[in-house]
Amino acid sequence: MNINSRNKRLNTLKCQLDNLVKEHKEIMDETQMFLNYPDILTGEQVQEILGIKRTTYYSLIDTEANKDATYIKIPVFRIGTKVKVLKRDLIQFVLDSRGGQNGNTEAE
Repeated sequence: MNINSRNKRLNTLKCQLDNLVKEHKEIMDETQMFLNYPDILTGEQVQEILGIKRTTYYSLIDTEANKDATYIKIPVFRIGTKVKVLKRDLIQFVLDSRGGQNGNTEAE
């Protein structure tokens, strides 16, 4: 890879990163949700924010053991054995779920 190709690739990646940061900031500015929480949340913090119990939290997170397509799931990732949630993913989950539009395919 020559220097020009590498620089083009770096510029493309920088633009993509800038767009992600801008999108994240727009979501935060628009919603102003969860300002007192870090960008990476623990399960306990998610439970506190949503006011739910641990069993409900585990039913809402997107893991291999929990692939129920009926409901929108909160995306998670692992750091070692710890399950973490990005604050922006939780905000998106809340926005997508409001008004009963949580992906439930059953008729009301």
